[in-house]
Amino acid sequence: MKVAEITLALASTLDYFRLTAMVLQRFVSKSSAALSVDQLARELKAKSGDISDVCTCLATTGVIVLTPDFEHWSLSVDPAEVTLEEVWRAIGGIASVSGPDSDDCDNASVYKVDLLTSQAFLGLDQSIATHLRRFRLDTVQTSGRHFVRMSTTRKYEPDVDSVEAAYA
Repeated sequence: MKVAEITLALASTLDYFRLTAMVLQRFVSKSSAALSVDQLARELKAKSGDISDVCTCLATTGVIVLTPDFEHWSLSVDPAEVTLEEVWRAIGGIASVSGPDSDDCDNASVYKVDLLTSQAFLGLDQSIATHLRRFRLDTVQTSGRHFVRMSTTRKYEPDVDSVEAAYA
């Protein structure tokens, strides 16, 4: 993988993390309400398809659930317990990087490097999750400005003022 491809993959992961955090924060701030994908898309000025994907990922962690009418999502946990760790888990973190293929294991040195890399990624994933666990989403203040279009390769970029205000 070339450096440019790695940079693009990291930027894409960060953008997806931001969007997922914004969606989950909406559920936390409106914990008693069921929210539709279209409503979230309007509020966040994002594509409905992207919001639908995010909701599906969040549902896999159990933090939100689909309502019986199959048209809305609602928070399924105590809003005071929701942290950025749930966002990290929903997007798969970096621990979802697959280990070495069995075909590559014929070469012992390649296997050892892949094993060490996998162990390093698992350690990083645990460190990131532990750090993100400290940031509760019920303490984040919402802002009317969230995302600014950057280019076709990077979907979302948070507005600096709203990020600073969110953690003030």
